[in-house]
Amino acid sequence: MKYLVSKLQWTLNPVKPLVYYTDLQSGEVIRKELKVGETFGIRVGKGRFCVGSETDKGWVSCMQTTGDERPRVVFKGVQCNTCSGADMFACRRTCIGNVCFPSSPVVKDYCQPPRTAVYLTEVGRVFKVGVSMSYLRRWIEQGSDYGYLVAMLPGLEARAVEQMVSKELGIKQQVGSKRKFESFKQRSPEEFKMMLEENLPSVKSIFEEVVARSGVDGEFFGDGPLVDLGQYYGKIDMVDRLQEFEVKEGAEFGGEIVGVKGAYLVVKSGMYYFAVSMKKIAGWEVEFVENAKNKGQASLDEWF
Repeated sequence: MKYLVSKLQWTLNPVKPLVYYTDLQSGEVIRKELKVGETFGIRVGKGRFCVGSETDKGWVSCMQTTGDERPRVVFKGVQCNTCSGADMFACRRTCIGNVCFPSSPVVKDYCQPPRTAVYLTEVGRVFKVGVSMSYLRRWIEQGSDYGYLVAMLPGLEARAVEQMVSKELGIKQQVGSKRKFESFKQRSPEEFKMMLEENLPSVKSIFEEVVARSGVDGEFFGDGPLVDLGQYYGKIDMVDRLQEFEVKEGAEFGGEIVGVKGAYLVVKSGMYYFAVSMKKIAGWEVEFVENAKNKGQASLDEWF
């Protein structure tokens, strides 16, 4: 039976990674947990299909949204135009914190006035700023090594702080998957602590400027705890050499699950460790197989 990989999502209480698949016969979305120690194996089929969208009823497949018998082919991104338009959080892709243009009425109520976190993390050894209403889950989804909660504000003002911190202090908002893979192993927190000490006074000034201008209530955390996120990723720390799986039709990936870091699923097969980005495989058909041969990986000389 064939399925379409839609996305990987982390849940809290308890913290665990779930893969969302579309059943290509029924169009129903199913969720499977990735558990350390269990066996995982897939064979990749055809790719570039729409993964579906988030609605007020949860994640739905492209087949459920469009009524088509198959997910629609996409040429850019992972959503067709219909599912992109139906996505309740589409407005977040362009929000810069000045004016709210909600993609649906429920989204504005969801974002304003809930307390939204402004945070700083280290991802792929890159110092990063971001916002989220569920900051711990967001840190884990990004594969952050360390996280620090900076402030709590209503959604629009939190986004404004994020944008100003990025622009004025040169702190990145995004880190690419290549960088995350190349810097997969966690390092000691000293450099992250140093970056916090250097930037927190300036971030506080930006926070105070936004609060004064908007008149909203906010809370700044100048001496909060640094959170070590390695505890959530399984046995990633035992991986000494890692090979990234190349997603293409006919390739197989699998082995014993060692852990999941952000969007990367890591397995052990024989002597070797392999990783696949669930973001890169989203929109591809897969079949579950036993004793996957890890065909399609790049050269075994490309260790880090």
